Amino acid sequence: MDRAQKFFVNTLIMTAAATAMRGLGVVFQSWLAGHIGTAGVGLYQLIMSVYMLAVTLGSAGVRLTATRLVVAAGCYEGRKGVKSAMRACCLYAAFCSTVAALLLWSTATPVAARLLGDADTAVCLKILAASLPFLSISAAFSGYFIAMRRTLPHAAEQLFEQILKMALAMGGVALLQPATPQGACAIIVVGTAVGEAASLITLVVLYFADRRNFTAEGERGGGSALKRVLEIAVPDATGSVVRSILVTTEQLIIPAGLRASGSSATVALSTYGIITGMAMPVMTLPSVLLVSVSSLLVPEVAESFGRRKRRNTRYIIQRMTGIAFAFSCISAVCLWYFAGELSWAVYHTDAVSSYIRLFAPLVPVMYLDTIVDGFLKGLGQQVRSMQYNIFTAIIDVAGLWLLLPEMGIAAYILMTYLTRGINFTLSIQRAWKIGVFPSK
Repeated sequence: MDRAQKFFVNTLIMTAAATAMRGLGVVFQSWLAGHIGTAGVGLYQLIMSVYMLAVTLGSAGVRLTATRLVVAAGCYEGRKGVKSAMRACCLYAAFCSTVAALLLWSTATPVAARLLGDADTAVCLKILAASLPFLSISAAFSGYFIAMRRTLPHAAEQLFEQILKMALAMGGVALLQPATPQGACAIIVVGTAVGEAASLITLVVLYFADRRNFTAEGERGGGSALKRVLEIAVPDATGSVVRSILVTTEQLIIPAGLRASGSSATVALSTYGIITGMAMPVMTLPSVLLVSVSSLLVPEVAESFGRRKRRNTRYIIQRMTGIAFAFSCISAVCLWYFAGELSWAVYHTDAVSSYIRLFAPLVPVMYLDTIVDGFLKGLGQQVRSMQYNIFTAIIDVAGLWLLLPEMGIAAYILMTYLTRGINFTLSIQRAWKIGVFPSK
């Protein structure tokens, strides 16, 4: 099987798994809305926004670093280099995630009371803190499988993890029947923590099984693996943490800003939950193909660029960008036209359809940005990409803080369009500047 065929097969495998996972995610969000209400969904999204900040602190740059180092080691150093790279990545992940876990655990009570406005959610944050080391080290092993193009075991493991988390959450809520949304959220995050631990165990087993088949030829020293990890991961992690802080701030500003505009606390949480927890999962469901392609582009572009095959690198990127553009336009039209049917089919209500239609024209920008981000990382431009993300996140936070009290939900829609457009424009300009696209 040649490289093009292998890339196509790997894309199909990852797309099938990602489609199943996104579909399960939408089903889960629909189940949440039916069992804990839209206000409960909003509360759960707020908890997860804080958790994702801790995830960024504990695992930012781990997967990308593992992917790029394993690609380089596989090309030039053989099995010894791969083992050394993975050991360094796991140590880095374990250290960062432990620091993040301790920070989240120690600040859970004040964060829950002051930022989330609900002291009872502190237990959810503490449970999620315990899962951080498992998640971060798993990211390193995920990077290994992507670098080695072993997509089938990686995809199967991700699907297993998703099903396990959902089964534990749904079974726990059905069995214990919590009386409050806070109690339901606590049960759900227990399922998340157990799922992350099971995922790490599965990935470790798959890694050692796969490594036996790796060639030992071409072994030679490659310098300090830990030093190379830090060179890639630290700049990416620094930018990711700053951006994550801004994104979390943005997520916390939205309900507060809606309340300031005249909405009650319940209505504000409900609106927030409908947009972020219900409309957005439907909007991003077709993008699973592009997410898969973006992940696979990192090792493909990194290897082609590293071997100085510039013409081949440009061909890969331009071909994938053209396909992504056509796919995103078709997806946008379908989402807008079938918004009502999708809303009823998934959530049994028409409340989500208006937001799907509002964001449908933004779909080409959102989807193409996924592809651009993937090949920029493969070309070593992850720091520049992160700078753009930070810049647009600052604009978003400032705009929401100023406009939400006056404009309500219209401010959120306006800032989403503005910041996504700016980010995409900057990324495309960078791609042109480094010669990815023809100048004429």
